[in-house]
Amino acid sequence: MSLMRTPFRPAFPAIALTAVLLLTVPLDAQAAAPATAPSAGSDTATPPIALDLESRIEQAVDHYVAGDFAAAAALLGEVVDSDGVTGRLRALAAFNHGAALLQLDRNREAIAAFDMADGGEFPYPAQLHLARGMAWERLGHPEKAAEDYSSALVADPSDPAVLRRVDAFFFKK
Repeated sequence: MSLMRTPFRPAFPAIALTAVLLLTVPLDAQAAAPATAPSAGSDTATPPIALDLESRIEQAVDHYVAGDFAAAAALLGEVVDSDGVTGRLRALAAFNHGAALLQLDRNREAIAAFDMADGGEFPYPAQLHLARGMAWERLGHPEKAAEDYSSALVADPSDPAVLRRVDAFFFKK
């Protein structure tokens, strides 16, 4: 089975999200393409679509870490839109797509990506609500930001990033 081994950690200037994303997600379980022949010494095959997705995800991680958020967003958008990408992988890719868009100040697109992750099997709800709340706040919708920040706090009341953002938002000095 092919696994992603590279953690993808969004690094917002205002907060550091703690979610480790696109980590150990079985890509071949997500792929809908027929399998290739097993490699020497392997008893399982990796579908060609999984190899292509893994490559795009790794490239997106490299671009994000290098600060090239536009390239990361483009690659992650391709992953999200790929046939055969479902479930947890799609939710993780959608969240990270939104994180890259948020870095580019493309907040409406980021919200749409976060909504897609929220409708999927995204395993880090506090980070999702926190990031989407930031996008709403940037767009000048404090009531929607407040809803997401409150949901982030309910999802993980001990997350330091959530606590800092909630404190800064609700208790502005």
